[in-house]
Amino acid sequence: MQQKDIDAAAASLREELITFRPTLNRYPEIGLHEIETTQRIKEKLLAHGIEPDYIIKDEKIGLTFSIEGELPGNRIALRADIDALPVSEQTDEPFRSERDGLMHACGHDLNTAIVLGAAIVLNRLRDRLCGSVKFIFQSGEETLVGAKRAIEAGLMDGETDMKYMFAFHVKTDVPLGKIGAKCGNALAASDTLRIRVIGKGGHAAHPYKTVDPIIASAAVVGALQDMVAREHHPADPLVLSICTIHGGTVFNVTPSEVTMTGTVRSFNPELRDRLPGMIERVVRHTAMAHNADAEVIYEKGVPALVVPRAMFEDARKAISDRLGADRFFEYETPSLGSEDFAWFSQFAPVMQVSVGSRSERPETALPLHNERVIFNEDCILTGMRAACAIAAETTLRPA
Repeated sequence: MQQKDIDAAAASLREELITFRPTLNRYPEIGLHEIETTQRIKEKLLAHGIEPDYIIKDEKIGLTFSIEGELPGNRIALRADIDALPVSEQTDEPFRSERDGLMHACGHDLNTAIVLGAAIVLNRLRDRLCGSVKFIFQSGEETLVGAKRAIEAGLMDGETDMKYMFAFHVKTDVPLGKIGAKCGNALAASDTLRIRVIGKGGHAAHPYKTVDPIIASAAVVGALQDMVAREHHPADPLVLSICTIHGGTVFNVTPSEVTMTGTVRSFNPELRDRLPGMIERVVRHTAMAHNADAEVIYEKGVPALVVPRAMFEDARKAISDRLGADRFFEYETPSLGSEDFAWFSQFAPVMQVSVGSRSERPETALPLHNERVIFNEDCILTGMRAACAIAAETTLRPA
């Protein structure tokens, strides 16, 4: 499949997809509830002769289908996430969200347009396509359980010969026209931490008659950071962030307990297995030092996303050879962010492909999840071309 044919087909879809994307942006839906979004994507696919299946059939959310090439080759997958965030949009875009408290602040509407366009292009060119490409429009990525639910619903049943799986994501820290990825450790494992510090409530004027869980909790937060800094090798990435603290209801009453929640990010599987015990020891002993007690619940979430060298090089070569050597770059450091796409690594090697959307307009450089972030829609065409280039090359089998 020649890139000039891909580029011509992609260019012919540019205006259609730029027009389609605002329908997703105006009516965002929270993760695992994207019924209207799923239907809009399905209608667009049907209009181009592609008949998808629901991933979560009972709830009619998420879509999947395959484009079968007419030439022998490998099987790969391309994925877009389709959910929005509980963020109140504060942009001046004419197609800004019409739903209070919901926004496509992570650009999943653009991810959807990119992979949708790639599906239409490859379907048009399937007589020149080797192997087959599975497409996944996945619900609930922001919940970090959407991919797991899709797998439990049977999305990957029978997929025994998948070579690679690629997720495409627009990024505001990447210039428009650039495509990026990270070899090796790319995105961290994400675990959830819940802590309950138990004291003895009473009158705030008589602290000696109480066991103050607020003082104990403050010490716990500091001790956990000491643990990260002093019990762990600094070259092995680890982040532990306490993000909520709740305790007390009245200005002059010492509460009986304080609850905290946080997130733990890591790459090293052995470290990840040790962390629950390390954290419980620090929390309990610190609480005891303040005459309090503590309970710790540590819940493992998504695994780390680790990209094999061979997959990375195949993707790099596809972009460099077909779009230009200056189009592709490798991130210098891994991200401690997480991506539920990592759940698919039990079936095939996985990679997140970053599609740059930052341009001269300052709002395009704001971080993802910001209520004022906007995206340059020209990234849709770049992403389409990149997705098709990767598909065309990685479905080829060596002679």
